[in-house]
Amino acid sequence: VMLAEKAPSLEDALASVERAIIEVKYDGARLQIHKDGDRIWLFTRRLEDVTRQFPDVVDMARRCLKAGSCVVEGECVAIDPSTGRLLPFQRLSQRIQRKYEIERMVRELPAQVNLFDIVYLDGEMLFDRTQEERRRLLEEVVDPLPGRFQLTEAVVTKDVEEARRFYQRALDANQEGVMVKNLDAPYMFGRHV
Repeated sequence: VMLAEKAPSLEDALASVERAIIEVKYDGARLQIHKDGDRIWLFTRRLEDVTRQFPDVVDMARRCLKAGSCVVEGECVAIDPSTGRLLPFQRLSQRIQRKYEIERMVRELPAQVNLFDIVYLDGEMLFDRTQEERRRLLEEVVDPLPGRFQLTEAVVTKDVEEARRFYQRALDANQEGVMVKNLDAPYMFGRHV
């Protein structure tokens, strides 16, 4: 998987790319969703198979991913069912480790998936495509279920003040912050700036 590194500041991150897309960095678990027809598999960043722990995500992926086969990446977060607010990663981790009473956990800690990348689509690997192309393909493939299975909230800008406001909104929503990505960059494995 592609991993990010911290930038010294938002200004430095924006200065490091020619064209930037800024996405919310959710306080959740990285999730890679593999779809082949009606079959769905879910993997963590360390390629641990968590399909069984997230039957709700499997159902949403089956309904919302319009491709015959694809691999998409996103961040899975837990939702407080009584308030609709997103919960910290520690709460979601209860579902990741769960082996029993999975249906009860689905009711108590429903999942929200925020997708940010697509790396495979109907027989084609997309690693050489730019971030901008992959985002466009992701938008075409996902039929969103708002609040449950959707694309990450994002803004395309180089304006520092607009980026700061977006960053503050992410923090106000109790998320980790933002990711600044280069729209012209291909998918890069491992750590990168």
